[in-house]
Amino acid sequence: MPSRRSAGILTSGPPSRTPDRPLTSRLQRSPHLVARWVGDRVRLRDCLSAREVEAPAAVLAMIARAADPLTRDEIIDTERGIDEALVSRLLEAGVLCPAPQASASEGWNHWSPEAALFHFGTKDHPFDEAPGPGLTIITEQPPAPLKHYRVTPGDASLPTAEASGALAETLRERRTWRRFSNEPVALDDLSRLLGMTWGVQHWAPGLGGERLALKTSPSGGAKHSIAVYVAALRVEGLAPATYHYCPDRHYLSRIADAPEEKLREAFLPGQPSFAAAPAIFFLSSVFARVQSKYRFARAYRVVLLEAGHLAQTFCLLATERRLAPFCTGAWGDSAIENHLGIDGVRESVVYAVGVGRRPGDVDWAPFDDERNPPRLEPPRHRRDSTD
Repeated sequence: MPSRRSAGILTSGPPSRTPDRPLTSRLQRSPHLVARWVGDRVRLRDCLSAREVEAPAAVLAMIARAADPLTRDEIIDTERGIDEALVSRLLEAGVLCPAPQASASEGWNHWSPEAALFHFGTKDHPFDEAPGPGLTIITEQPPAPLKHYRVTPGDASLPTAEASGALAETLRERRTWRRFSNEPVALDDLSRLLGMTWGVQHWAPGLGGERLALKTSPSGGAKHSIAVYVAALRVEGLAPATYHYCPDRHYLSRIADAPEEKLREAFLPGQPSFAAAPAIFFLSSVFARVQSKYRFARAYRVVLLEAGHLAQTFCLLATERRLAPFCTGAWGDSAIENHLGIDGVRESVVYAVGVGRRPGDVDWAPFDDERNPPRLEPPRHRRDSTD
């Protein structure tokens, strides 16, 4: 990710989400700091703001003392190179912040620095600098697409994997669609996708007496941190708007006007075909649901795994109904979060999927370059089974 230097601050990723801070407040260090050496100097990064500042190594002693609130006079030590200008840069980068700490980031304390550094440091990637749809990144020697071991006497051949039935056919048919019919999505289809992907199917008692939601996809500890919002642009019987889906009432709450085309392109940068879909779904995580149970950084994987489960369920359900689904890892974090009215700290977007009607002139999910349709061939085990 490209970096830029401004006023001594190295920024990579989104701009700081922290508000302007008064110069007269007592200051303390961020609980989300990562430090690394660059020659005889140190770079300090606040994971939540995804900003870095370079400073003399002596700043580390001050940062250690700033676990407790300090005045600016107590922080400044000109003999060690810590002056007013550096304090201002530390403040701007989020390395120092006003005391007491804001409560919005408390849940990340247990997940710092590993999960916080990855999550906030990878938000708002400049996708417009990446190759556009249809372009291929060519490496000198791409890795093998599969891993094979040498055949040995202890190996085992498997019975045929050919399967029939509705589920097998749906699994084979699932593809990412990049072109859609002009027809709207039926409200019944939208309802089925929401209800069978995110809807609560049962409630079950937890060990602590709490109620646990059970859905069609697994979730670590049955915490189901993933919420879903839908930008319904062309859905029969539904006014164009952005809605939040309530998974136990099976109900849509209107939260914003339907995003205009330019805003949708900011939601899904570099992907105009996806931005034209009749319905776009944004999966967000309410992190506290997981953070309250799993107070270690590895639990961030649980959030990502859950989002993946839900997206696959969504795509299979859409495929079963002869719709055209897609999922994408390229989304504009801040643009979506601002539209949804979520803060990006306690709740943040972690995936985007969408759906439309299939175009009438194709049977296969078309590539962006329609002049070069894919040439398909079965894997060897399927060729052997038909010989």
